[in-house]
Amino acid sequence: MYRPRHFDIDDPSTLSDFMRQQSFALLISNVDGVPFANHIPLLLDDSSEDGEQGRLLGHLAKANEQWQGFDGETEALMVFWGPHAYISPNWYES
Repeated sequence: MYRPRHFDIDDPSTLSDFMRQQSFALLISNVDGVPFANHIPLLLDDSSEDGEQGRLLGHLAKANEQWQGFDGETEALMVFWGPHAYISPNWYES
């Protein structure tokens, strides 16, 4: 992913805090060579010994075929958005 250096944030505690506060992320991977994406809630487990930066814990429904593309070796991309909220259609005027 292209990231201009002046936008980089390399501080692990800043990144951890952001992932905890904005835990609804976009998971992007490949299923049979085709890009696949889903929004899922995630938890950051940095108390784990599974890597120096911790691991992300989430859930995909069994009916969602994206989980079948994970083999434990192929990388995936998580995009953490900024603040968000649901806006009900009831808020709109007719």
